[in-house]
Amino acid sequence: MKKIKQYQRKVLDGGLLTKKEALELAEEPLEELCRAADEIRRHFCGNAFDICAVISAKGGPCSEDCKFCSQSGKNPSCKEVPQFPLLSTEELMEDAKQKDKQGIMAYCIVSSGKVLPMQDVDKLCESLRQLGKTTNLRLCGSLGLLDKERLEKLRDAGLEMVHNNLESSESYFQKMCSTHTYGEKKATIQAAQDAGLQVDSLMQAFEKQRGSEARQTARYFFDILEQEEFIEGWEIVFPSGGSDDNDRLKAMTWYW
Repeated sequence: MKKIKQYQRKVLDGGLLTKKEALELAEEPLEELCRAADEIRRHFCGNAFDICAVISAKGGPCSEDCKFCSQSGKNPSCKEVPQFPLLSTEELMEDAKQKDKQGIMAYCIVSSGKVLPMQDVDKLCESLRQLGKTTNLRLCGSLGLLDKERLEKLRDAGLEMVHNNLESSESYFQKMCSTHTYGEKKATIQAAQDAGLQVDSLMQAFEKQRGSEARQTARYFFDILEQEEFIEGWEIVFPSGGSDDNDRLKAMTWYW
């Protein structure tokens, strides 16, 4: 309990925990840890939050074999995924205007596939320019493993943020996907930064992890956070239902 308060005060005073300090929290009482983490959240974030709308702008089975994705061509569920080409400017405008009227702040355009082809990038750029003229939305995209040329085109058309999910640590990633590498993901993140775009990334925590495995997941989080200093924002997704270990990991992330 004393350690929880000590580390909470360090964070509230503007400090950052070391990885060693953060991992020590894995041994602390869960209820007290969650309470202290919530106090950190309220101190820095209050009860306000942004809402981001997401639209599937290009759908269909994907060439990649990511085990966590329902759109993967290797996943039996991909047969149920609707397949359609990139939505037109008119279709995106209709949806975006509705979201803008609802007070939503950000609008993320998502496409299926390893990378959005250049012809689709050019088409999307025209849509982005129109969206920028007619809405107040912050425009984001999750469009695959884009190179700097594509990213610069999208930036010039009005895209502000790129979502590129690292999913796990580098050492674990090969167990989740074999059709592209962790290095390719990092290259896209670096290219986005070089193009002047903000980057948001995501990691997954899996419910099957317990005890020492859950602490290893925490190590993954902190290893990646230490390496990827240029990333603007992080989303950490935890499974529903939950367990003490998942709740503990959620609380620990607020300390970081």
